[in-house]
Amino acid sequence: MLSRRRQPEPEPEPEPEPEQGSVVLSVLILLVISLLAALAFTTAQRSLARGNRASNQGRADAAAELGVSEAFARIDRGATPPFTGSGRAGGVAYSYRADATVANQWTIRSEATAGPITRALTATVGRDTRYPYTLFVGERLVSDQNRGIIAGPVGANGPILVTGRPPGDRQDLYRPDGTCDRCDQAVDLDGPRELEPVTMPAGVPPGCPPGGLFQGIVDGRSGRPMVCDDPALPVVFKGDVTIVNPPLVIYVGRSVPLSLDGATVNRLGRAADFQLYVAGDPTDAESRVLAEGARLAGLVYAPGRSMAVADADLTGSLTIRVLEIASGGRLAVTADTSIAPVGSGPWRLVDSRPVGSGR
Repeated sequence: MLSRRRQPEPEPEPEPEPEQGSVVLSVLILLVISLLAALAFTTAQRSLARGNRASNQGRADAAAELGVSEAFARIDRGATPPFTGSGRAGGVAYSYRADATVANQWTIRSEATAGPITRALTATVGRDTRYPYTLFVGERLVSDQNRGIIAGPVGANGPILVTGRPPGDRQDLYRPDGTCDRCDQAVDLDGPRELEPVTMPAGVPPGCPPGGLFQGIVDGRSGRPMVCDDPALPVVFKGDVTIVNPPLVIYVGRSVPLSLDGATVNRLGRAADFQLYVAGDPTDAESRVLAEGARLAGLVYAPGRSMAVADADLTGSLTIRVLEIASGGRLAVTADTSIAPVGSGPWRLVDSRPVGSGR
C-alpha cells in the first residue's frame, strides 16, 4: 500500500526587526522638527523685516520732522522766500523747501530717506497780521462819489456811509456798529476790533528833526524810532521826502499837530520803509491829520485821529478814527504786501501732516 507523502509546512514570515520601526519614527520626528524650524526661521525673518521697516520709518519720520524744524527756524530768523536746505541726522539724509504762499504764511515740505523707506511731511507756518487792512476806520467812513479806488480789504468798527463805488475788495464790518448799506462784499464779524492806542516807546530820546520838519533826504537809522512829542512843535512833511537806511519809524505825540499836505513821502520805497504812528484823543474831533494832496507809500496808524481829504494817494495801510472824503473827491489806497510782517506776532506751526511714504 502506497503511503501518502507528507507536504512540508510553509515557514512563517519573519517579524520586522524593532530597529526598523525606530528609524522610521525618527525620520518623521526629524521632518517635523525641520518643518517647525523652517517655520520659526521664516517667522523670525518676517519679524526682523517688520522691525527694520518700523525702525526705518521712525528714523525717516524723525529726520523729516528735523527738516521742518530747521526750515521753521530760518523763517523765524527772517529768511527770504523761497529757500531750500538739507542735512543728515543719525545717518539719515533729509531735504526741505519753504515757500511763502500768502502774507504771513509759509508752506514747508520736508523729505527723508532711511534704507528703502522715504517719508515726507508738509507743514504750514503762520502768524497773526497786525495791520491786515489797507484801510480801517474806528468810528466812521464817509465817501460820496469817491473818484479814487480803495483796493484791498477794508474794515470798520462803525458805519461806512458811501454813495458810488463801495470801498475795498472786501468789507469787514465789526459788530455791533459796523454797517454798510451799499457794500457788496461785506462780512459781519464779532467786534468791535480792538485798536491799541499809540504810546511813545520807552527809553527812546526824542530825535525829532529841527523844527519838526521832514524834508529832502531823511535817514531812517535802520528803524530806530524818532519821537516827536512836543505839542509846541508841529510835525510837518514837506516836498519830496526820500528815505535812506530804512525803515523810517516816527512816533507823533497825542497833542502834536501833524501835516502831510502836499508832501510826497517814500515815493521809490516799499510801504514798510515808512511807518508813522500817531497818538491822539478819540474824543477830540479837531485832532486831525492833514494830508491834502499827499502822495505816500507807508503805514499810517492813527486810531485816535481824523482825516478829511479831497485828493490823496496812499500805498500801504491807513488806520484812522474818522475818514471823510470830500464829495466828488479822490482818495486812492493801494495794498502793499511789505506791510504784512510789520508788528506781526511770532511765527507758529499751524499744522504738520504726512504727505506720502516710499517703499
